[in-house]
Amino acid sequence: MHTTYAAELSDWAQAVSSVLAVVIAGITTYLMVRQHRRAEQRADADRRRAEAERHRTEQERAQARHVSAWWGNGVVSGGDLAPGVWGAIAANDSAESVQYAHLTVTHVQDRWVSKYGWGRIGPHSSIKWAAPRVYANAEGRTGPVPADATDPDGSCADPTLHQVEMTFVDRDGEFWLYDRRGQLRRLSRELVLWADDERLPTCRTLFERTFAPRYGVDVSFHGFARTEDLQRRFHALAAGPDPAPESPDIMVGPHDWLGRTVACGAVEEVPLTEAQRASFHPRAVQAFTCAGRLYGIPYAFDCVALLRNLDLTGDGAPPADFGELIADGERIAGARGLAAPLAVQVGPAGDPYHLWPVFSSAGGTLLGLRDDGGFDPPHTWRAGLDTAFAALAELGETGRGVLRRDIDRDRAHALFCTGQTPYLITAAGALGRVEGCGARVAVSPVPAYGPHPSRSLLTVLGFYARRDSRNERVVQDLVTYHLARARTGVQLNRIQAWPPVQAAATEEVLAMHPLLAGYVAAAERALLMPSHPAMRQVWDVLAAAQVDVIAGTLEPAAGAARFVAEAGRLLADDAPAGPPGPAPAAPGVSRP
Repeated sequence: MHTTYAAELSDWAQAVSSVLAVVIAGITTYLMVRQHRRAEQRADADRRRAEAERHRTEQERAQARHVSAWWGNGVVSGGDLAPGVWGAIAANDSAESVQYAHLTVTHVQDRWVSKYGWGRIGPHSSIKWAAPRVYANAEGRTGPVPADATDPDGSCADPTLHQVEMTFVDRDGEFWLYDRRGQLRRLSRELVLWADDERLPTCRTLFERTFAPRYGVDVSFHGFARTEDLQRRFHALAAGPDPAPESPDIMVGPHDWLGRTVACGAVEEVPLTEAQRASFHPRAVQAFTCAGRLYGIPYAFDCVALLRNLDLTGDGAPPADFGELIADGERIAGARGLAAPLAVQVGPAGDPYHLWPVFSSAGGTLLGLRDDGGFDPPHTWRAGLDTAFAALAELGETGRGVLRRDIDRDRAHALFCTGQTPYLITAAGALGRVEGCGARVAVSPVPAYGPHPSRSLLTVLGFYARRDSRNERVVQDLVTYHLARARTGVQLNRIQAWPPVQAAATEEVLAMHPLLAGYVAAAERALLMPSHPAMRQVWDVLAAAQVDVIAGTLEPAAGAARFVAEAGRLLADDAPAGPPGPAPAAPGVSRP
C-alpha cells in the first residue's frame, strides 16, 4: 500500500512538473513575443522619426541645396560680366532669392583671404567677383594684382589655388555656409555681446531694432559696471580654457585698448572691403589698425569739448582763451551765487583725458608723442612739460581753485545741469544727459590756456570680434556687413548722439543733433590716443602726478620729472603694438 501511494505521488509530481513547465514555456514565449513586438514598434517609431527628420532636413535644404560657389571663368548674369574673366562665382539655382550673400576667397599658396558682402542674389541667377577685384581686396596679399584675368596660364586661372566659400540667408531665415569642400552646413544664429553699462543700452537698442529682426539672429547682452572690468575679463578669455556659452562674440570698447588686446591674442582681424574701409573717416580706421591689420569696426568718435549754459553766459561767442573763460565764469558765479565758475572732472585719482586740452595748450605732451605715432626728442618738449604742470598748479586747489579733486564726473554734470556753473568740460558721451537738463546749451572746442593750440584726446569707439568665437561666421559676415553700413551710423545716433565716424552719415547726424558740431570740430584737431600695450599704466602715472600737483602736495617740476621717469620706463619695457595705435584706459582715467 505504501509503495502504491508513493508511486501515485511520484506520478502526480511529474504531472504537476510537466504542467508547470508548459505554463512557464508559454509565459516565456509570450514575453519574448511581446518584447519582440515592442522592439519592432520602437524600431518602427525610430524609422518614422528618422524619416520625418530627413524630410524636415530636406525641406529646410530645399532652397539652400540649390546655392553654390566656386572659382571659374563661366558666363554669369550679374556682377563682373566680362567674358572669360576668372573669379569667384556664386549661383542661386532656386526659384527664390537668397539674402546677405558673402563670398570668402582663400588663396591656398599665398595664404591671403578676401571677403565681399554681395547682398541679394536673385532666383535662377549667378554673379561673379572678378579676380582683379578679389586680389585687390585681399587682406595679407603681397603679390601683384593680375593684369589679365582671362589668361588661361595666369596665376588666377587655377581653381585649386582659390578656395571659395559663401554664407547666405535662405527664404526661411536660416543661415547657411557653402564651404570650400562643397558641403552645405547650417550655422548658428546666436550672438553674445559685451559692453560697459554706459554703452550697453545703446547697443542693445541698435541690435534689437535693426540687426536681430533683419538677419534673424538671437542676440544676448552682458553688461559691466566699469570699462576696466570689461577689458580685464575679456583679456582673461585669451589665456583661459574653452569659453562658456555666455562668452562674447562681440565686445564694445574704445580703440585705446587695441595694443594690449592684440598683444594677448584676444581679438580677430575684421574683414572689411576697401569700399567699406573708405566709408569710414581715415582716423577711425587708423585707430583700430595695428601692424597694418584692422581689428575693430568703428562706430563713433569721442573727445572733450566746452559746454556753455546760454541761460547763464548769454548767446555771444565762446571765450577766446582759457583765461577769458575763467574770468567770465568767476564773474557769473559771483553775481549769481553759483558753486563754481567751471566744472572739470578731476576726482580723487585724476583724469588726464578731461584735462588734456588745458595741459596740452600749456605745453604738456605725452613724452613728445606726434600725430604719426612717433616721439620727438626730449629737448624739444621737456621744458614745456614743466610749464604744463605749473599751469595745473595755478588752476589747482592752492591756486585759483578751478581744478578740484572733489569734482568727479557725477558732480561736474550735476553742477552744470542744476545751473550751479556756467561752463562744463566733458566728453560727447555726456551730451544726452546734459540735453535732458532743459537748459539752452552750446558746444565748442576748449580754448587754449597757454601759447600752444588746445587739443583734446581723440577716442574711437568700436566693436571688437573675439578670436575663436563660437559664432565666427555670424560676426565676420553678418555683423561686419551691418555695422559698416552708413545707415547703421545714422541709426546709432538716433539712439544716442555721438560724433559719427562715417562721412556719409555726418550731414544727417548733425541735422538731428546740431550740438555735435562742436564735438566734430574738436575731434578734427584732436590727438589720437596711442595704443602702446603699457598705456594703461602710463595713464595711471600721469593721473597720479597731475592730481598731486593739483592738490598742492607735489611741486610742478617734481611732478613732471616723476612722470617722465616712470612713464619712460614703462614705454621702454614694452614695444609698441603698431602705429599710432590706441591705449588702454587706466583705472585712474575715467571714461565719459
